[in-house]
Amino acid sequence: MEVIKTTGINFTYPDGTTALTDINLSVASGERVAVLGANGSGKSTLFNLFNGLLQPSSGEVHIKGLQVEKKNYKAIRRMVGVVFQDPDDQLFSNTVKQEIAYGLLNLGTPKQEIPGAIRWALSVVGLDGYENRSPYTLSGGEKKRVALASVLAMKPELLVLDEPTSALDPRGVAQLVKLLNEINQSLNITLIFATHDVDVVPLLADRVYVLNKGRIRLTGPTAEVFSRKEIIRQNNLRLPRVAHLVELLQRDAQRAAQGLAADVYGAGTACAEECVAGSVACRAGAGFPSAAPGARTGTLPMTIGQARRMLEHLAVPVAGKTVAVRSQENDAGPVAPASEATLPPVSDSALPRPASDMYRIHGGKVLRRGYTTGTCAAAAAKAAAMALCGQTPVKVSVRLPGPAGPERTVVLPVGGVELDGDRARAWLIKDAGDDPDITDGARIEATVCLQPGEVVIRGGRGVGTVTKPGLAVPPDRPAINPVPLQMIRDNVLEALPEGSGAAVEISVPDGEQLARKTMNPRLGIAGGISILGTTGIVEPMSEEAFKQALVPQLDMARAAGQQTLLLTPGRRGVSLAAGFGAPQEAVVLTGNYIGFMLEECARRGLRQVVLWGHVGKLAKVAAGSFQTYNRIADGRAEVVAALAAARGAGVELVRALMDAPTAEAMIGLLREAGLDLVWHDLARRASSRAEAYARDDLQVGTVLFSYGGEAVGWDERAVLLFKKAGWNCPALGVNAQP
Repeated sequence: MEVIKTTGINFTYPDGTTALTDINLSVASGERVAVLGANGSGKSTLFNLFNGLLQPSSGEVHIKGLQVEKKNYKAIRRMVGVVFQDPDDQLFSNTVKQEIAYGLLNLGTPKQEIPGAIRWALSVVGLDGYENRSPYTLSGGEKKRVALASVLAMKPELLVLDEPTSALDPRGVAQLVKLLNEINQSLNITLIFATHDVDVVPLLADRVYVLNKGRIRLTGPTAEVFSRKEIIRQNNLRLPRVAHLVELLQRDAQRAAQGLAADVYGAGTACAEECVAGSVACRAGAGFPSAAPGARTGTLPMTIGQARRMLEHLAVPVAGKTVAVRSQENDAGPVAPASEATLPPVSDSALPRPASDMYRIHGGKVLRRGYTTGTCAAAAAKAAAMALCGQTPVKVSVRLPGPAGPERTVVLPVGGVELDGDRARAWLIKDAGDDPDITDGARIEATVCLQPGEVVIRGGRGVGTVTKPGLAVPPDRPAINPVPLQMIRDNVLEALPEGSGAAVEISVPDGEQLARKTMNPRLGIAGGISILGTTGIVEPMSEEAFKQALVPQLDMARAAGQQTLLLTPGRRGVSLAAGFGAPQEAVVLTGNYIGFMLEECARRGLRQVVLWGHVGKLAKVAAGSFQTYNRIADGRAEVVAALAAARGAGVELVRALMDAPTAEAMIGLLREAGLDLVWHDLARRASSRAEAYARDDLQVGTVLFSYGGEAVGWDERAVLLFKKAGWNCPALGVNAQP
């Protein structure tokens, strides 16, 4: 039976952006299906249609025969369990048991059955005894498991996972893959997951849909899809690492890959037990088929187990030596003689040097650094320039900003080069390492044409244009920051004959779509992403880099003449500000770094600030926590309960507030008790704490909202600052202060 079926799905966002076109997809009961695509391909939009978070512009979505529409939401949401990409977006309770109980209570599960359901769900995900642990103190992998347990407790028939392996270390990925396979097999729960992690797909999927620019480009059994190597690469993806390694070995050995797999894999052959997924065998290798029509070469192994079986039957010559392996005629027989064919030795100097400095330790994990968009653009431009000079670059070395030397040079693979008359176009796929960079996997292109004089660089499709003052790049110029601009120029000059110049155009085909998920629209950068990078290297999970990305908003606000700013932790606060009369230039997104942004306001002479956001975040500020990431700081329940007690709340209400799973629940409790004024007290306390944090260099007011967008609390300073700025704010009761 089909668990999911979509027919002719089209989806267009209100701003006119088409996200999905003619999506026809089906998932049978018990299947494991991957939706594979680069960032911005439409995966998350598609998944939001499965439980009614979004409605298609046209076409239909059915879950076990029920159309996804309002009258069926309750039944569908019982069948469909959704696990978000970031568990911090899903976890909000003070203890693990409260987290799991929340969904069960919403389903109407009898209270006496809930403790058993919690214990069962935690046992399934391997977290026995975690009932009283705080989700905020858990590791990333443990948080993923708690989020999964909260969904499994409701016994879904379909599990929908958005980027399930993101931000996990290799061990965490292997553990999660094993767990999901066990859930699929032992509980018969259907899996569909969105990912751009090609290495995990063969371990976790029976079938694959390749999505690019909102369209399904390829579908079929996992091994068959990956045999269409050219199509995979055309859609900004790559082969799994194991498959690519064997492809290179075959190429270096000058062996014809055509038909190779057919000699190795017999019908019904399964992966070896050494598969990374653990004791659960990877079913993607069963009956490994020959190459599909249109594949460049024969089928390649997708997993370590498959690669070992292949290499056990081959003599693989590498760098002048031939590795002898078992004879194909007799697996148990003697070792076959080494092949006569050998490769010429490869000079060590011809290969990129191991870059141990491409890794860093963060939170006890080893993380791989990546390359900035500036480095990728410089590499693409240099490759195109080399092609114009008669070379065929497969890899290109790029000199990074700073003093010259081997340690400041990196080697990047070139995705492709095309010659068209007097111009050349080259492209690379951005590799951000282990950083959750929105541009990871994006195609960065450069078109180069020789001309006399100097190197002139302009932005093409998908590179934004600066429209407002206050940034490092002046208005009406492409959003290519000064350091990467110089990088592109320097690296192109290295490839050109002496005295030559060139016209260089940098493009990012998906840049406009990717930019909607960045700060660019708020910064007045229109039409695409920015080409960034001061060092050329992406530091994975860099807190400092994230904070510095927030600061330009302040410079733009000051350049626009704004004297009063609204600082808001989340994008919901940004959207609410428009309805309260605040100009867009005055609204500044802080993320969790409220204290840092207060300090930056003071440093820039911006003296008037309104903290503007959900009660849950700003209650932490009232408790004296100015980095509001939930793993670092909380105290929401304590400060609200204390202020309620000061207003005369009884012991039972104080206890209920302390046990409330969310700030929204606290709003309901205080409203029922007639103590809404507690939120005004909380706003005053947040303002006074913020002013003290900024050493009284700022005047601070606070406005608190519910998830529904209702202003539930504010202080006199906020009203005064709104009046002084000339902003209309009737919802704050300007004529009737609290």
